[in-house]
Amino acid sequence: MAEKRMLSKSFLNNASFMKMSDSAKLLYVYLNVNADDDGIVEAYPYVRMLGTPDDDVKILLAKEFLYMLNEDLLVFLPHWLQNQTLRTTRYTPSIYRFKLLNSNPDFFTRLKQISIEKILKAGQTEMLRNDLIEKWYPVGLPKDDHGHAQVRLGQVSSDQSRSGKVSLGEIREDQSINLSDDMEVEIMRQKIKNQIGYNALKSNPCYKRIVEDIVNIIQSIYSEKSKTYRINREEKSANEVIEKVEQLNQFDIESAIDSFNAIDHEIHNLNLYWITTLYNCKNTVSSRAYNNFVTQTREVLYD
Repeated sequence: MAEKRMLSKSFLNNASFMKMSDSAKLLYVYLNVNADDDGIVEAYPYVRMLGTPDDDVKILLAKEFLYMLNEDLLVFLPHWLQNQTLRTTRYTPSIYRFKLLNSNPDFFTRLKQISIEKILKAGQTEMLRNDLIEKWYPVGLPKDDHGHAQVRLGQVSSDQSRSGKVSLGEIREDQSINLSDDMEVEIMRQKIKNQIGYNALKSNPCYKRIVEDIVNIIQSIYSEKSKTYRINREEKSANEVIEKVEQLNQFDIESAIDSFNAIDHEIHNLNLYWITTLYNCKNTVSSRAYNNFVTQTREVLYD
């Protein structure tokens, strides 16, 4: 990894960046300096070291200067290539490159275009989804002399990796390399956590106790696609509920938890309560959490 990093004038002088707090801008500079060659970095140590307020991290995420990859604040800097000039001879692919692309394939154009051989040689924490392999590498993964795909997974737990070579036929038969049912579930859960701002919610004592249950409920909604639900005295299909839930963000979940915490009577069917609440959540745009966010954002943008 390089010892020197750059920040372009066009990026630093952008109004959206300049109107953030000094502490948010300082955190971004530290992350930019310490990111790997694909712009991915573990932000948590620098948040702790700098004493960065949670609101600064939220603003960086909301403005899309950061994209969160997991609950431990592994983040990607989407403007990475706007700031960096990377020589191919000195470039080392991130071990999280496939993890990022599995989470958000749209970032493919925001990464340095490099041969698949070099990416695989660097090692990856998880294998690229089969549909993305077929989309970007239609001829398949590079093969050795025995016709096996040259796959190397680095820094993954033993239950997520298989020793030896894996044939391309096995990839298509299993739909992915090492994406077992458990791993498919974990990918789904990670997408849900990214969607609802899990890390920020988990750090708030008011939401910490409930947020894991909400992730479980959303996961069950996404998984049970043949189910119907009785909501607002009407039968709703799973697809109708999923469509509503997919629109939710961190501030909707904060509003839902605030409403739940204010209830002073027993809820007999907690699962149905949460499904109904999540379905109706977008209609509650006047929630305290949403208004607080809008106020904070306006202060950053217009002060």
